[in-house]
Formats: sequence, structure tokens, C-alpha cells
Amino acid sequence: MTSSEKTEAKCSPSDRGDATAKDLVVPLPEYLREVSAILQRAEEAYTQGNLAQCLQSADEGLTVLSPSMAKLCQGPIPGHYAVLFHCFRHLEVFRTALALYKQGLLFYRRPESGANLRAHQHWEEAWRLVETQFSGYDERMTLGGAHYDFPVAGRILRSVIRLREKLQECLNGTLPPPS
Repeated sequence: MTSSEKTEAKCSPSDRGDATAKDLVVPLPEYLREVSAILQRAEEAYTQGNLAQCLQSADEGLTVLSPSMAKLCQGPIPGHYAVLFHCFRHLEVFRTALALYKQGLLFYRRPESGANLRAHQHWEEAWRLVETQFSGYDERMTLGGAHYDFPVAGRILRSVIRLREKLQECLNGTLPPPS
């Protein structure tokens, strides 16, 4: 028997690099600690005004939560993590929609002809943006205790939900008349 045959005989399949998803299982608590650490970094970057780092952390979090990565952990992953990372990932969309909403309010309060039409156009554009990235986000979304652990991300999510509600009021005509 040659030395390479002896080495081959001693190695199990996983020693030879034939690793499978079963071999790479990450315990759920460890996986969730890593996800929480990434979300914490996103919050810190946001509060420091470092939006590039916030975006990078959000992308990293969404990658770690991707189905191919999530298969490596043992157990269910709370859905609020993906929602919170998604809010950070699409902050610019939210900010643009919020600006359009506010511009619409300014037009709505103007007495001149055509102002209501322009307000409605701004709100429709804001709604289109919000629906593109935050479709289905509403007050029924629960964060469990996550809003205590991640107050910044929770506040952003609540802001997204509130903007959706306000835009629906504007577009459905349930906004009070301008005073």
C-alpha cells in the first residue's frame, strides 16, 4: 500500500472536503447572535450618520438571512430580522417617499388652482415608491421584544408603516380639508 493510499484510507469523507450542509450546521443561538450583532452595527452606523456603513451592514444581514445561509442553522429564524434589515437597506426610498409626502402636503394647503392635483401627484409617486419596497408593511407587523433590543430599527419600521398609513389617507381622500 502506498503512502497516498494509506492517507486516503484514514480520511473520512468530511476530511477530504466532501462537506455537506449537514456538516456545516450552526447552532441557532450562535446564528442569532451573529444576526443581532450585524443589526446592532447597522443601528450604530445609522445613529452616527454613516449611511454607507449602515447600508453595508443591512446588505450583510440580508445575505446572512438568505435562504441558502439560513439552511445552515438549526431552527426557525424570527422574521423581524429580515424586515428590519430591509428597512435599513431601503432608507433612501423611504426618505424620498417621505419628502414627496411632505411636498404633497404643502401643495394641498395652497389655495391656488391645481394645487390639489399636484399634491395628489406627489402622493401617488410616494405611494409607488413605498409599495415598491415596503408592500404589505402595516400595523399588524410585530417585532416581539425586538423593538427593545433594536430601538433605532424599530423606529424606522414604525415610520415606514406610519408613512404608508398617511399616504393611504391622502390617496383615499380621508385627509382633513386644509385650514
